[in-house]
Amino acid sequence: LIKVKTYKSRIGIEFFVIFILAFIVPLYFVISEKDLGILLGSIFGVGFVFYVFFTTAYYIDEGKLLVKSGIFIYETIDIQSIHTIKATKSYFRAPAISPRRLAIHYNEKDIILVSPRNEQEFKNDLKQVKPSIDIIV
Repeated sequence: LIKVKTYKSRIGIEFFVIFILAFIVPLYFVISEKDLGILLGSIFGVGFVFYVFFTTAYYIDEGKLLVKSGIFIYETIDIQSIHTIKATKSYFRAPAISPRRLAIHYNEKDIILVSPRNEQEFKNDLKQVKPSIDIIV
């Protein structure tokens, strides 16, 4: 079995552009209105998005897939319950910072979307734990 292995989330250019706009637009209002409240709110908002960007990761540890994104999403999935991994492009809310995602189907009807940077290595490592996982590209 694999010891703890970490996979950082891929960051899609679309999300990076949104992040930059979320910073620039409030900055314009701060400069033009000289409003400290807007500045503080902007710093908090941008800081939170920055935190989520750099803490979203996936871990394989002792037969479990751990999914972490910011302070709100923390999911533990038994790798033995995973039956299918399918490539998908989606903008739905998920612990993934790129529209290029993997839909992990587990249990009977559960799905979680992830976007590991090294997608092939991630899939290979999951299959190393459970070789019968069906990979659909």
